[in-house]
Amino acid sequence: MKAEPLAKILKIVKVIHFIEYAVLGFLMTYSLKKSGVRRYVLVGWILASVYGIADKIHQSFVPMRDASVFDVFADGMVLGLSQIVGRIDIKVASHSQIVGKVKETKNSSLSEL
Repeated sequence: MKAEPLAKILKIVKVIHFIEYAVLGFLMTYSLKKSGVRRYVLVGWILASVYGIADKIHQSFVPMRDASVFDVFADGMVLGLSQIVGRIDIKVASHSQIVGKVKETKNSSLSEL
């Protein structure tokens, strides 16, 4: 009976961990893109992965916590997926802004006639 609540808690912790790394990956991609960094997806993935590895090393020293290679791999996969989604979102947002500016330019030039 006691194993069931513990299993539920562990699943919730995994989901929260997934969300944390997804947000980290998205924000890393977004901030590097806005900073003008070339190859921002690759650089962001490397930086966020190094953070994940450092986090796992830290966890290995904390009592009742463990770190595994699988966790590092899973974090890297989540980071990569979130950066792909972030890149698509950034492109869509940029495209929307460009289309909006073109429409504004057309409207203002038509009103001048």
